Amino acid sequence: MPSSISSRPSPIQRAYRSAIYCAALPMALGIGIFVLWFIIRYTRVSLLPMVAGYLLLYGGAAVVILGFLCLIHYLMLARRAPQRPPHLWRSVLLASLFLLANLPVAAGLMTAAYYLATCYTVTIRNASSRPLDEVQLTGSGCDRTFGPIAPGSTHRQWLWFIGDDRLACRIVTGPTTHDTVIEGYVTHHRGGRATVTIDVDGALAIRH
Repeated sequence: MPSSISSRPSPIQRAYRSAIYCAALPMALGIGIFVLWFIIRYTRVSLLPMVAGYLLLYGGAAVVILGFLCLIHYLMLARRAPQRPPHLWRSVLLASLFLLANLPVAAGLMTAAYYLATCYTVTIRNASSRPLDEVQLTGSGCDRTFGPIAPGSTHRQWLWFIGDDRLACRIVTGPTTHDTVIEGYVTHHRGGRATVTIDVDGALAIRH
């Protein structure tokens, strides 16, 4: 019994650990929500982690403020203690930096989420026996020309639009030219993905 009582953390230790937990919790949840959204961002349930992320902005800010209150409480207890904890001010500084690190982490995750959410990914797949000599993607400020694409190869382009338009594609393979519209409407605040395939018989197919 005495050993179990002595192993319990003191109020000073609990206050400092609470501050550290308040720093780690929003950061871990934010990264976890971002990873989950990244995995399912093209599915119908992708809105759920986005809503959770917005709620975490407010909840995480409250938890960080609570962490600073715990840190202030730790500092007050430590200064009144008969024996101060070693490296008191260094511990306070490190915990403060850990709490403040939530700000750049949140900003980085939000920026990455925005660029991924507004990115339109086009995959050109050559399943034919002839190379694709030239591929051109045009629409809403984007004009990409590339090639050749060898038989059996795949090429991917990432597009960010600047306005409202349609996304068109031209594929030249030998004497044959394919002109098609990949997406009838694209805009700067919405991403998506499409796979354009030239089949074995030379026919063009689009899958969203």
